[in-house]
Formats: sequence, C-alpha cells, structure tokens
Amino acid sequence: MSRWFRRQFEKQQQTQHLWLDSFDQFSESILLLDENFNVMRYNHTWQHFIESIFPRQQQEIPLHFIRELKRYIYPDDLYTVTQLLNPHNKNTEHGIRLIHQQQLFWFKLRCQHVYDPQQATNYYYFFLTEQTHQIKQASLRLAQQRSLDGLLQRLPIMLYRSRNDRNWTMEYVNEGCQQITGYLPEQLINSPLYGQRIYPPDNDYVWSSVQQALDHKQIFYLAYRWRDAHDNLIQVKEIGQGLYSKSDMVLGVEGVIFKDMDA
Repeated sequence: MSRWFRRQFEKQQQTQHLWLDSFDQFSESILLLDENFNVMRYNHTWQHFIESIFPRQQQEIPLHFIRELKRYIYPDDLYTVTQLLNPHNKNTEHGIRLIHQQQLFWFKLRCQHVYDPQQATNYYYFFLTEQTHQIKQASLRLAQQRSLDGLLQRLPIMLYRSRNDRNWTMEYVNEGCQQITGYLPEQLINSPLYGQRIYPPDNDYVWSSVQQALDHKQIFYLAYRWRDAHDNLIQVKEIGQGLYSKSDMVLGVEGVIFKDMDA
C-alpha cells in the first residue's frame, strides 16, 4: 500500500466515530470534510451522484473527484463555501455550484461544524441537496417569460385586467398599450382614464355587452370607438372574460384590446 493510501486509510479510521451508518438512508448527500476540503467520508447518495456524471464505460472514477471536493467547487462559489467553514458564521446554508467538464450542478448546501477533541481537529458535515433540475427548469421558464414579454411589447395589442366599473379602472396593462392608446401603463393603471375615453355614444353598448357576458360567464367580443392620447377617434376591438370568486362573485375583467385595421 502506498504512503498516500495508507495516510487516507488512517484518516478514515480516525473519523469513524463521527460517522453514522444511518447517513446512507438519507436522500441528501452527506459528506464529512476536513479543513482542507478533503472528503473523509460520504454516504450512498453522494456515491450515486458521482457515478451518474461519469460515463458508464469508464470503469474507475478518478480518486481525486471523490476525495478533493475543492477542485470541483465553482470558482465564484469557493469564497462562500470557505466562509461557511468558519465556526462563528451563523449563516450555515447557501446555494453552491459544482463543475465537472464544463457541466454545472446546483446544490443547496448546509454546513455543520464539529470539533473532535480526540484529535483536536475541526471537521465539517456537508448536507447537499441537488437542485440542478429545478434550477434549469426555472431558468427555462424565465427565458420563456422574457421571450413572451418581449413579444407582447412588440405586438400592437393591449392586455389588461380591470375592475368591473363604468370607468373600467385598469389594474394591469402591458406595455403594448402605448401602441394602441398613446398612453403609458402608469397613466392607465388605477385611473378612470380608459372608461372616460370611450366614445360617449358607445358607452352603454360596451357596459351592457360586458355585463350580459358576465352574467352568463361567457367570452365577450366588442367593437367600439375610443379617443386616443392624440385625440384621434380610433376603432378598437376587444375580447375578454370575467374573473370570478369561488362564490361566483365578479372580481374583474381581463382581455385584449387591439385596433380594428379594417375600420
């Protein structure tokens, strides 16, 4: 047995009293580290993670991957992890990344310091919960939302949510409203402006049509005239529906408004 292997074996024997067999039943990865980020012991969950990122045809996993955790901590997270090793640090939980061959893995790390009086040595339990799938899904949803937001900003349509009052007081409008109305979102939200700019002869038609649809929980389709910020009388179309509570009380109206290009 080489000197290095003998030394590692001796270290493992020295930490045997700090390790519980029940750790292998945990769904999170558990590691016991020394002050130099050397992995002294680990449970089955960590073993399964290591095996999952190496090709099946690779017979032997490099020993340094198992033992030298510091080598695989993402550089930007190394300082954070080092701070967690400080026994006086009250923040013992943080998100970290590991990297192997340009592939990132996200974990929630909880660190627990333990002092071994037999050896007068500090050790650290790392409790690692992998979050790679959740992080990637969240990033994908964020990218999709940004794409959708960009699309809605470019399209000449106004998405809205309003109160069911005569002024159609807006609680939300997208930025596309400016292409339709000439007004900024902040000018329309929590303001009676939208209802006041409906062409007066069309007011009753809009109100009664929406109320009838709400009573029957139907989608409404409207075409009416509206005076924009430049005082131009424009023809708009609107498709919307009601928002209801569990007791069927009308909470508001939501829909989309766009210019009638055929008018």
